Amino acid sequence: MMVDSRPPLSKVIQPVLIIFAISYGLFANFSLAAPATNNAETTVQDDGKQTPSNTIQISPESEAKANQLVVIHLPELKNILRRLRESEPQEYAKAIHDLARSARKLELAESRADGGFEVELQLLRSQTEVNLLTARLRVRDSNRDRKQLKSALARFHSAQIERTKYEVEILRNRLKHTQKQLTS
Repeated sequence: MMVDSRPPLSKVIQPVLIIFAISYGLFANFSLAAPATNNAETTVQDDGKQTPSNTIQISPESEAKANQLVVIHLPELKNILRRLRESEPQEYAKAIHDLARSARKLELAESRADGGFEVELQLLRSQTEVNLLTARLRVRDSNRDRKQLKSALARFHSAQIERTKYEVEILRNRLKHTQKQLTS
């Protein structure tokens, strides 16, 4: 009888989630060095509970915005966020914070009704794809994933160029408007 020498799935999933979160920029202060000691300052909340002062608190509104963004535009993140919520609550809070910020940015672009929404959405989608593939490659290197990453990077680069062109056009319009005001 053969013994399965593979690690349990939970031992594989957790590093993948952490690598994804690192590559997505979800927690910038992460270090692979020795684990931090628990000597952080604590703050007392209104309900009398003590929490570390570096704990990110997410509002229900932010979580709702982030989840709506994921459901509508980034469904590939749904399972990752669920797993982060269950196994890494602090990283989940950081991810929700970043996704809520992206959702607000998209809302602002949509409210301007000048084409910025599609530009920002393409940039967000392509960056998410690059980050997911990068995390996957860090765990399991494969030629197929490398090819997909190369294509995803090309899409991300194109999205960055489109965003820059969009921003240049906005600045040109502002300059024209300002010049018009100066001449009147």
